[in-house]
Amino acid sequence: MSHLYQPMVIRELISAGGKATVRQLALSLLAQDESQIRYYEDRIKKMPLTVLKKHGVVSVDRRAEIRGLCEQKLQEFIKARGDGVWG
Repeated sequence: MSHLYQPMVIRELISAGGKATVRQLALSLLAQDESQIRYYEDRIKKMPLTVLKKHGVVSVDRRAEIRGLCEQKLQEFIKARGDGVWG
């Protein structure tokens, strides 16, 4: 992901009006780090969600899963076609 850091930081700075804290920049990078997102999705599924489901605190709502699959397919399409997809 190192090749993405600079444009992502610049984009975040522009969005923030030219000023951002290191934490804001870090959170922006983290939000785009697919490997970290997948890691925490896996962690959440294995421990907290399993226990919370067992105790009846939460239930499965497939809308989030379907939305995630749609987002994944969109990203794959964009990656395959490049920036020209928006042209």
